[in-house]
Amino acid sequence: MKTILKFSFLLKFLLILALFVSNANSMYKSEQKEFKSKNKDSVQNIHESKAKAIDSNKKLIKPNSEIEPDSTQFINVEREPQMDWERLSKLVVYPDQARNSNIEGKVVLRLLISKDGSIKKRIVEESNSKLLTDAAIQAIDSYGKLVPAMNHNQPVAVWMIVPITFKLRN
Repeated sequence: MKTILKFSFLLKFLLILALFVSNANSMYKSEQKEFKSKNKDSVQNIHESKAKAIDSNKKLIKPNSEIEPDSTQFINVEREPQMDWERLSKLVVYPDQARNSNIEGKVVLRLLISKDGSIKKRIVEESNSKLLTDAAIQAIDSYGKLVPAMNHNQPVAVWMIVPITFKLRN
C-alpha cells in the first residue's frame, strides 16, 4: 500500500513538473517571438556581426572596438600576433652583473599588442631577478611593432605571453 502511495505521489509530481516545463517553454517561445519581432533589425545585426571575441564574463566584444581588453581576458582570434623570436633573442642582452653572479632564470611578460602591432602595456608575470627582468623589458622595448592579431580580416588588440629564458653557457 505504501509503495502505491509513493508511486501515486511520484506520478502526480512528474505530471505537475511536466505541465510547469511545458508552460515555461511556451512562455519562453512567445517572449522570444515578441522580442524578435520588436528587435528584428538589431537581432539581425547581432547575428551578422563579425564579433567573435569573448571576455572572461562571456560578454560579446567586437574585435575592432577601441575597448582595451584586460590582462585576463580571452579574445578568440583567427591569427595570433606574430613575433620574430629569433630577432627578439638577438635583442636580449645578458646583463654583465647577472652573468658574473651566475644568475639564470626565466622572465615571463604579458604584453598588450594593439591593433597597429605596437606594444601598449606590459606586465611581468614571472621573474626571479630584477636584472633579468630589466634586460627582458629592454629587449621588448627595442623590438618595435609586431604583426597584430587578426579576426575576420580586422586587426584586434590582444594580450600575448612572451617567455624569455636566460641561461649561461658552461
